[in-house]
Amino acid sequence: MAENKKVFFIINKFSGGGYKPSVEGKIITRCGKLRIECTIEFTQGRGHASHLAKEASLLGFDAVFAVGGDGTVNEVAQRPCT
Repeated sequence: MAENKKVFFIINKFSGGGYKPSVEGKIITRCGKLRIECTIEFTQGRGHASHLAKEASLLGFDAVFAVGGDGTVNEVAQRPCT
């Protein structure tokens, strides 16, 4: 039997044209259909995405996704894998 996958979404609500609550529902629905456990966290300010990415890495998530603009993606991408 395949191991359950755990994924972590880091969302910046203030990026671009603003956050649409339906995004969170779509993530949860799609992950559920794929039998993937997902965790969603929202950034609270500059540098928080890097902190969340580090936390996700330490907690053993299989993948981390950045949902936001260039700054959010840059912060998450700069967090080296451990």
